[in-house]
Amino acid sequence: METRCPDCGSPAKLKHLRNCKTYGNPDFKLGTNAAATRGQLDLVSDLVKQLGYNEEDYNLNAITSMQCSKLIDELLLERG
Repeated sequence: METRCPDCGSPAKLKHLRNCKTYGNPDFKLGTNAAATRGQLDLVSDLVKQLGYNEEDYNLNAITSMQCSKLIDELLLERG
């Protein structure tokens, strides 16, 4: 699975990390159970709508950043 930026949900590639607001922050730790960011939640919401799913079927209020990243990967794969 591709590592995703916890700030925006983008793939955490070197070019992105150089410009990312989160990377370099001492509190930045991949793999933590931090809450999903607004950018991640917005992306999930958009993907769910594009796929015709009901957003209420996903517990987005209690999802962690890493869970959200996995969900984004699954939804992007399904969308194609």
